[in-house]
Amino acid sequence: MSERRGRTARKNHHGTEKGRRLAERREVIARAAYTCIERKGVQRTSIADIAREIGITRELVYYYYPNKREVVKGALDIYVQDGVALVEGELGRVAACEHETVWSGRLSALSGVMRALRVWLAQDVEGTVPMIEVLNEVSLWPQVMLRVASEAVAALAAGGWTNEAGTNSGEGLGRTLALVGAMDMMLCKPMVADDELVAGIMARCSGSGADGRSAHCGCQQS
Repeated sequence: MSERRGRTARKNHHGTEKGRRLAERREVIARAAYTCIERKGVQRTSIADIAREIGITRELVYYYYPNKREVVKGALDIYVQDGVALVEGELGRVAACEHETVWSGRLSALSGVMRALRVWLAQDVEGTVPMIEVLNEVSLWPQVMLRVASEAVAALAAGGWTNEAGTNSGEGLGRTLALVGAMDMMLCKPMVADDELVAGIMARCSGSGADGRSAHCGCQQS
């Protein structure tokens, strides 16, 4: 019996290790795709470009991903993760100076979120294709902005960056839509000041945008 359990344990360990290696290799390829897409956009990036970026063959890329669409989805997953990490990192710098909470009306914390989101939208990065253009190519910018906003709100709550012991689902949705509204405003008015964005977020969180109808500035992305 113990020998059988030992074989099962070894098999499970082998399966877990194989799964971990598979995930790591898929991430390496997705990050290479992300780099290529930033340079050239989705349509002009080929599987050969992605393979060349990390010195592997096209066939090996196809071993880990069935098609280009799935590679692009992997790259966008990384983009979302980076957006949430930027928000948390900026708040960490604020925390090093003084204790602040988001949504409480104290401006440096929310201004930090705005700075992070500007970088995430690639408005302050030279020599790359703005990610909004990339997302427009594949008609995914609204979904990706909503996803990063919702994950950022969840991360802020989990990290103690809210001024409540807990956040109910209605408040979480309102805050998510508020962040989406701020990002939308950045895209429509790239020179918009942080204090205007923060004021818009606070107004939405206080109730004026909780139903989502005021979460967008009204302009249309092509």
